[in-house]
Amino acid sequence: MDAASILAAGFNSNNTTTHASDNTTAVDSAGRRKIASDSEPEDDDVDKEEEDNDDENEIDDDASFLRKCHEHNRKKGMRIELPSATTAASIPTLQHPPQQPPSSPTPESNANLAKQIASSLWKDGITGLNEEERAHIDKCDEGKNSKKCTDKQEKLEKRWFDTIAEHGGHLSQLASVLKHNPHHLSESNSIDYGFYAVLGGEKNADKHKMFNDCLVCCGMKWCCLNGPNKGKQLQPSAFAKYMEQLTIVFAEKGIRYNFGIDFNRKGEFHGVLKTQWNKIREDDPSHGTGANRARTDPDLFIKFLAAIKNKKIRPCEEPEHLCLCVIFAFGFCLGLRGSSEHMDLKTSQLYIGECTMADGQDLCGLKWGGLKVPHSKTRQLKLTNTRLARDQDVVLSFVEDTLHRYWNPFQVLCFYVDHCHPLATKVHGRILKRDSKEALELKKQCGKDIWFAQGGKGSNWNMGPSKHRAL
Repeated sequence: MDAASILAAGFNSNNTTTHASDNTTAVDSAGRRKIASDSEPEDDDVDKEEEDNDDENEIDDDASFLRKCHEHNRKKGMRIELPSATTAASIPTLQHPPQQPPSSPTPESNANLAKQIASSLWKDGITGLNEEERAHIDKCDEGKNSKKCTDKQEKLEKRWFDTIAEHGGHLSQLASVLKHNPHHLSESNSIDYGFYAVLGGEKNADKHKMFNDCLVCCGMKWCCLNGPNKGKQLQPSAFAKYMEQLTIVFAEKGIRYNFGIDFNRKGEFHGVLKTQWNKIREDDPSHGTGANRARTDPDLFIKFLAAIKNKKIRPCEEPEHLCLCVIFAFGFCLGLRGSSEHMDLKTSQLYIGECTMADGQDLCGLKWGGLKVPHSKTRQLKLTNTRLARDQDVVLSFVEDTLHRYWNPFQVLCFYVDHCHPLATKVHGRILKRDSKEALELKKQCGKDIWFAQGGKGSNWNMGPSKHRAL
């Protein structure tokens, strides 16, 4: 039985074929085929005739199959409109048009696409992020460098344009007119000083001349704004550092010139400054030698001991004197420099202990105190420093001084900690006034004199930076 007959007859529940009614048809059909095969001529032209009638036979077979399907559906009570054999045979095959190779995008189309995407990002942000992530991005006001560094660059930029506007002559219009800056590397609608719009982009002789004269103008006019050298010419090292910071600002806004390599020809910026500094050195030989750099007095330790011996410094009697001795111990013995390194110290960084034989026979049995270090901005996670050392418990320490009668840094540290607030989290708390209501209440609560407030609780409980510098 062929597949069409099976499909038309269907199947019973026992998965056996029900073909009794079609058995005669199948036999008759087979008989007809047999008779036809018996009556076939044995000529070699049969194959050719069969090939000519292939299409007609396929149409007949399709019609027979559809007729049997229709009969089966009628017996089962299903009404399905089927196309006739002629219609089915006449259904054309789908012809897909040939695909054209994709055309390569033009630079103009790429630029338009980039502009469209950037505009959407400026308007809507990164829409795929959740609200918390987008809020973090919107509140971020820092870059790779610290905010203090960024503020310094902004101040130098303002000073640059103020100098050009006041002393630049023909250049002053570059610092007084605001224009659209098409050369900005990260902002498309930047409105800034005309200096950037005119001097940005490709280098040429006109831009070279203008930028050189801007550098010369600032090099001749910039001087110290405060300190003991106020009003004097800037030191070469300070001026070079300022130019380095400005170069970073200029590069971001499209300026391609570099003060260090582009203006060293005869009569240009480098030559002008070199002769200017040599002229200053004729009257002040210390210019450019770093004479005013902070240095420790070689006799500082001797003078400090003499002050304690003479009762000019009384760490066991005056809170300010005690705080001064702690600052001296951390700076002289542990190398802390700058007010911020002292002011940011946490009480959790303080350590005390006793030396053992592992520290050497000379130190065994001596008490020591110290701080967990380092205090460095390189200990922050950022793209240029993506991994921190696991071992953070490195302690700089000093041992008790058994040679000097009036000075022992270990005892000073212990005495200081004993007079700090027991809940303090910062080392340098606000100094309490003697016999004040706050001091008396703390003495009653703790059962001893408390000289320093609860550092770390808030700004009103910490020692102020001005007071720390004064000490």
